[in-house]
Amino acid sequence: MTFRIQTVIAMIGKFAIIVFWHDSCYEKGKTIRQVMIIMTMEQITMQLIVNSGDARSKAMEAIGIAKNGEISKARKYLEEAKEYLAKAHQFQTDMIQEEADGNVEKITMLMAHAQDHLMNAITVIDLAREFVDLYEKISKHEGKSKVL
Repeated sequence: MTFRIQTVIAMIGKFAIIVFWHDSCYEKGKTIRQVMIIMTMEQITMQLIVNSGDARSKAMEAIGIAKNGEISKARKYLEEAKEYLAKAHQFQTDMIQEEADGNVEKITMLMAHAQDHLMNAITVIDLAREFVDLYEKISKHEGKSKVL
């Protein structure tokens, strides 16, 4: 396989893109724009996965921290989870916009996987908030019963 190295620098949304491709891109009849979109969508998809995973992890950590009675620290972790979720949501918005603009030829398994990560993160964060609230109530109740 021969590589036809060419650098294309363009802005699509907020992303600066540098693309290198090989002859097979030409053989398949893809245009430069199509190659750039494929590279961009993979990057966006990976960022969606990474930020969703980080959001979920912070939320799970918040539950464990709250279980140990450190409620204010748990709430800080929930705030961090919310920040990661906001980043992930922005990447999802970018993906949807690219699709709406007609720049997405197909939905890949990686994109579906990324959506699963995002939905899972949202669910875990919602539940983590409830757990932190419950652990706070338990902690306050235990404090009162120890005094009695």
